[in-house]
Amino acid sequence: MFPIVYRAWAKKESLFIRNPDSVRPWNFVLDVLTGYLKAALSLEDDKMSGEAYNLGPDSFSEVEVEKLVSILWEHWKPKDFRPYEISKINPRLFEHKFLKLNSEKSH
Repeated sequence: MFPIVYRAWAKKESLFIRNPDSVRPWNFVLDVLTGYLKAALSLEDDKMSGEAYNLGPDSFSEVEVEKLVSILWEHWKPKDFRPYEISKINPRLFEHKFLKLNSEKSH
C-alpha cells in the first residue's frame, strides 16, 4: 500500500479506498526479510526441518485501511490536496472485511 500512497500523493492525487473499515495484515518489508534470514540461519542448526512458517505482523498491527491512511497523512507535506476518497464498491466484487495471517509460530 505504501508505494501506492506515495505515488499518488507525490502527484497530489487522491487515493481511492474501496473498503475504509476493512482490516488488512500490514507488513513492513524489512521485518519479513529479517524473518527469512533468521529462518535460513536456523536451518543450519536443525532447529527447523521442513516446517512451514507464516511471516506476518503482530496483532497490534491490525488497523483499518482508513486509519492507516490517516496516520500516513499526518506526516505528509504539503497538505494542499485531498488525501483520499471513498470509491463506490462494485456489488459483484467480494472482499473480506478482516484479513489476518496466523504468524504466531514464527514469532
